Amino acid sequence: MSLDRIDSKTGLLSLFPLPTSGGFPGGVFAGGEAGFAPGQAAQTGGALIQGPTPRSGTSPTLANSGTITHNNSGVAKVTNAGATTGNIIQAGQFDGQLLIVLNEGSGSITMAAAGTSNVLQGTAAIIPATSAAIFVWSTTNSRWHGVEGV
Repeated sequence: MSLDRIDSKTGLLSLFPLPTSGGFPGGVFAGGEAGFAPGQAAQTGGALIQGPTPRSGTSPTLANSGTITHNNSGVAKVTNAGATTGNIIQAGQFDGQLLIVLNEGSGSITMAAAGTSNVLQGTAAIIPATSAAIFVWSTTNSRWHGVEGV
């Protein structure tokens, strides 16, 4: 792939790939970040992909009304000594961002209401003990959407 243009400023590198031979937008994949795969789903300009992302560096103990922080990593590990309620997930940063919350604790994690927790399903979003849940960020409503089963 050859690039038509590369722009750079502090904290941001922008790549502008040439269109594919079929005239569809080119694509870029940058390590462990999100991007578009060239030639895939050409009708929509490429398929959104997200490579493996590091997990959050710690596994904090969550209490009632605690916040699950991820700092834009793909996996947030948490633990608890028993069931917790009223929990919040740190807001996402970009549309389609994926987050896996890994509950390594002995109790379930129940989110707060949607307006507080940043989770669309609100209190219906429950992550059982020793399990994980997948969430996708939507900039349309500024909420995490729990994937089936949350």
